[in-house]
Amino acid sequence: MPRNNGVVPRINHVAPDAARYDHHTGFPIEGYLEHQQFAPTCCLFVRREVFEDVGLFDHRLISGGDKEFGNRVHNAGYAQQFAADVTMYHPTRNSLDALVSKDLRVGRGLCQLQRYHPERYGTPGIPPRPTGLTSSRA
Repeated sequence: MPRNNGVVPRINHVAPDAARYDHHTGFPIEGYLEHQQFAPTCCLFVRREVFEDVGLFDHRLISGGDKEFGNRVHNAGYAQQFAADVTMYHPTRNSLDALVSKDLRVGRGLCQLQRYHPERYGTPGIPPRPTGLTSSRA
């Protein structure tokens, strides 16, 4: 039986009309937990003993540290739970520049995940792919 890690709440964006794209694509928490075994750090509650057991976030990563940490937590046998009755409020990115900046940071983080942890995330492809596989094998 998995050990309890705590809870992960729902996130509601505080969104002006110009931020609809970010509001609808920003944080699909339940999908992250179910399919990728992590929660973004903007809504993550972690017990001290989990950090003591699996270690801290990988400081080398510009982005993706929450995924890498969550995957270690999952692999150590801790349950990561979605808390539908808890809501966090997070501002959206409400300009094209802000969205592009986020996408560039996330892309760099993906390449770093693949560089520093190829056993879990594959090796960087051209262009980078979340699976680490090249287009002919994806």
